[in-house]
Amino acid sequence: CWMLDVGCWMFDVGCWMLDV
Repeated sequence: CWMLDVGCWMFDVGCWMLDV
């Protein structure tokens, strides 16, 4: 998961900036 990913945000509960 990336910061600029359409289905993922920095503050998303199920995703982190450093999350693959």
